[in-house]
Amino acid sequence: MSMASTEEKLIRTSAVTAFSYLLLSDLKDPESKTNFEEMTAKLRDSKCLDLVVSLISSSKMQKDSKDADDADDADDADDADDADDLNDAASSTELMRAKVKAIKLEAKAQKVQQRAALKQEKKRNKDWQRSPKTSAQVLPPVTPVEHTSHDTGNITAIQEPSTDIANKDIENKVVRRKTADLQKEEDELRLHACFAIATFVDHEDLRKTIVERNVLEALIHLVEKNLDDMSSVATQALLHMLVYDDVAGYIIRKGLTEEIIAMALKDTKVPVSAARILEELAEHDSTRAVMVKNDVPNKVFVLLMDGAENFVKSSCLNALCKFSAYDDLRLPLLKTDLVPFLVKKAGHKDKRKRKACLTALITLAEHDKMHAAILDAGFIKFLTKQLEDEDTDRDRDRDAQSTLVSLCRHKDFRSYIIEMGFLKTLVHRLGKEKYFDDAQYSLNDLVQYEDVRSALLQAEQLPFISTLENAITKGGVVLQDLGDAMFSFCSQDDIRKAIIDSQFVKILLDNTQKGTVWGLEVASCLLQSDFLRIPEFRKKLMDGGLVDILNNIAHRGFLFTLTYIPAILSCTGKYDDMRKAMLASQIIFWLTTRMQHVSISSVVFKENQFHGEIDAKFEECGFDINELNPVSLSLSRILRLGNENIHMTRSFLTMMATRPLGFVRMLKYGASDDW
Repeated sequence: MSMASTEEKLIRTSAVTAFSYLLLSDLKDPESKTNFEEMTAKLRDSKCLDLVVSLISSSKMQKDSKDADDADDADDADDADDADDLNDAASSTELMRAKVKAIKLEAKAQKVQQRAALKQEKKRNKDWQRSPKTSAQVLPPVTPVEHTSHDTGNITAIQEPSTDIANKDIENKVVRRKTADLQKEEDELRLHACFAIATFVDHEDLRKTIVERNVLEALIHLVEKNLDDMSSVATQALLHMLVYDDVAGYIIRKGLTEEIIAMALKDTKVPVSAARILEELAEHDSTRAVMVKNDVPNKVFVLLMDGAENFVKSSCLNALCKFSAYDDLRLPLLKTDLVPFLVKKAGHKDKRKRKACLTALITLAEHDKMHAAILDAGFIKFLTKQLEDEDTDRDRDRDAQSTLVSLCRHKDFRSYIIEMGFLKTLVHRLGKEKYFDDAQYSLNDLVQYEDVRSALLQAEQLPFISTLENAITKGGVVLQDLGDAMFSFCSQDDIRKAIIDSQFVKILLDNTQKGTVWGLEVASCLLQSDFLRIPEFRKKLMDGGLVDILNNIAHRGFLFTLTYIPAILSCTGKYDDMRKAMLASQIIFWLTTRMQHVSISSVVFKENQFHGEIDAKFEECGFDINELNPVSLSLSRILRLGNENIHMTRSFLTMMATRPLGFVRMLKYGASDDW
């Protein structure tokens, strides 16, 4: 039989009511503050806070009482004593008294039944003793007086004590079973109570009540003495409490800091939360002093070295990184071998372990007083050596490069990294398609620093500008990506000026003027990139004669080179300073005239969006883009249909014969997709 339904309903209703107040309020808003004060009053009136606190605070007392009960049971205490002990165990809370009352009522009812059964048994025994037949059959011949007195004495001496012991054993088992069932129910509610405490402590007046009623001590007990689920939830509640300075002051006054530290260092049930407890203690000056006294940094480092599970090592490492933010904890931390250990593991083949060590070193580097230890451990030399080693796999190479970029946030590291040739490596990689993206992202992060820009623009030391120039002459990178990267670099005034003043635009225009497919490929890609958004770049293109060059190509160039002009018209038409000059030229007239009956026209025009004024110019020339029919663009089909596209075929063959290098480059960059 379970506890009375009214009592069970009271417990569960109270727990649900407690959860109804867990929503946090914005106390900066006057209306919200008023609502919160009303909620707090309701919380107290409903006894929910009392219930939550009592569920947690009673746990230690219940365990002590349970030990006393077990000792009493072993000594065969009488019924009244058992009931009193059980009542003492529950006296800490109104809830447990209600539970015990239910148990006692059940036990009393069972006693009444047992006594009635005992009376009936005694009556049967007496009837049996009075039966002459039974006496004659069982007992030896003796006088009636002797028989009666001897037999009755034996039965009374043996039967009654054995029956009492059996009844008492049954009664004790019932009490223990009922107590265990109720304890299980209360433990389930206690889990929810811990969650409630974690929210209640965020409000100062509730937190004061919670602390005064020794909830913190009870949570420590729950963490140390219970199973994994209870320990985990209690630890979370404890973590929420340790955030506050008034709680830190309380545990100092009560002398609880060392107990909490010892619990966190030895606990194996919730190692992640245990490490976080140490992190929270490190936040407060008073508790941090106790941590220094107890040599916590060194002990956590030992746990890191000895830990068998990766998540335990990770938790310890995170805690040590947090310790490095405080001067008083940093000194004992530097006395450990943490930094050399991390540098040694920074090249680990396991990606997660490598990332963890690199991230930890970056975190430690946030504090200037850790820099000397990091440099002395050879961390930067180790990373630059990885970049220079051709046998380094791609993942480790990327990790090393990104770590060096992160370290460049610190001036002393940055100077040393530049000295070690990191920028030279990045510039070299800027000219290789395999490394281009990573290199340009790294340089984009670094150009914010004046000393980096100064080093990049010293042509005698670093070929930064010449690498960009070579990319549009010799290839090796994705051209549109190159243009986007240059736009990013030009966010810095000195770099933008250096690029515009360089030979970059002149080389671009010279290549375009040659009328080769490669020259038009380069021009088309760069003009479609973000680089065209820079006004100085557009002005230099226009001053360099871009319109005349395109007009000449449209009039006399190879038909295949004409396929790039629609894309150029599309991207330049967005800008007034370029569109008006294009419209004033004969570019569109010659383009429409020469491509009127060329099968490739369908794609090269329809895949581009044109400004309204340019669209109108096409219509003025009698060239309706919407009426163009799609045609297969395969090279074999173009050659097979040579009799219908004689001009295109002739242009194709002439281009191959006269500009083989440009043709090969065009093939390499996939321009054949535009045919």
